[in-house]
Amino acid sequence: GLTSAAGFADFAGRATMIGDALRTYLQGAAARGERVAAYGAGSKAALLLGASGIDADLLPVTADLAPAKHGRRIPGTQIAILSPDALVARRPQQVVILLWDLADEVVTQLRDAGLTETRFVVPAPQLRVI
Repeated sequence: GLTSAAGFADFAGRATMIGDALRTYLQGAAARGERVAAYGAGSKAALLLGASGIDADLLPVTADLAPAKHGRRIPGTQIAILSPDALVARRPQQVVILLWDLADEVVTQLRDAGLTETRFVVPAPQLRVI
């Protein structure tokens, strides 16, 4: 449906809904004082977070496998990028999976690394908590 204006409008509406749901969820976690982090620092993460107004105030860190990204920040958000080991060492209560198409694999890896009590938040195609 992306070959028409109506298709693009529908896509934009769904994207806005995903971003709004994630921002609202993170605001609730912040109000409860929960330790939240993310996993993934690719271009789709930057786009989702930037378009949704999510920055380091709601999501202070993310992890990524790419060593070249460690010590940097997601553009436009000031969210610090750590190694997966550094993320595990932080023992977050929740991890937002910004690689939603690989969520099952990422959750398995992080649970195997020791995050057995952590809740995982997958923002797309609709927000769900594992």
